Amino acid sequence: MEDLLVAVDKAGGRASQAPETEIIRINGELTVALAIARCRVSHCAYPRWSSRAMREAIADIFVLIRMQPGNLIIRDYLIAPMHEIVGFKGDFHVNNGMKLDGFVFRSLDPLVALAERTFVGSAT
Repeated sequence: MEDLLVAVDKAGGRASQAPETEIIRINGELTVALAIARCRVSHCAYPRWSSRAMREAIADIFVLIRMQPGNLIIRDYLIAPMHEIVGFKGDFHVNNGMKLDGFVFRSLDPLVALAERTFVGSAT
């Protein structure tokens, strides 16, 4: 969470965390909920991730940090608008279909890019 706050600040945006909800507000415009999903390996050796936080979060964007087997290293990030994942039930797999896999990234860079601010200049 701290890494995201710092990255948004470096990109010229403003981010703050509400301690009571752990929701991050970026530039006073959008909210982000973060959750970590530990990797569970099935009896067939397929990795799976689950998160109840996804069903409980009330934010504009949901970030699920998926861990590698062993749960020491981050595998990837699912960064999706909440309306795209509402109603998703069950575990995440390596491949979840085009609807969800389009939101999987190797870093938080796409989310940080939303926070970037560029000076446009005056209208006169």
